[in-house]
Amino acid sequence: MIFHERINKTYSKSKIFPLEFLFFASALVALYFANIHGSQYSLCPLKALKISFCPGCGLGHSLHFIMHGHFKLAWQAHPIGFFAFPVIIYRIITLIPKLTLKKTNYAKQPLL
Repeated sequence: MIFHERINKTYSKSKIFPLEFLFFASALVALYFANIHGSQYSLCPLKALKISFCPGCGLGHSLHFIMHGHFKLAWQAHPIGFFAFPVIIYRIITLIPKLTLKKTNYAKQPLL
């Protein structure tokens, strides 16, 4: 069996642990409750390297403002937030049915 066919067969059954769902859902919850006016700590690797331009900086602020209904501030923080937010919500919604499937013993999953 060709490698990519085996991967598609393994992952198309939706029996893997929903890490993507947990990542997106927890990220939105963390952004909702984040204190964006407090500490200036950043997870941006470019900012850590003292590079002033980063195309993604402000996206987290934008998502925070969108979730709180401050659309003008969201646009000022990063306009792509208006595209990213519905895409993330759509992805979370499409992953929910995969959580309700029959329980699988993840320890017995083939590793590829």
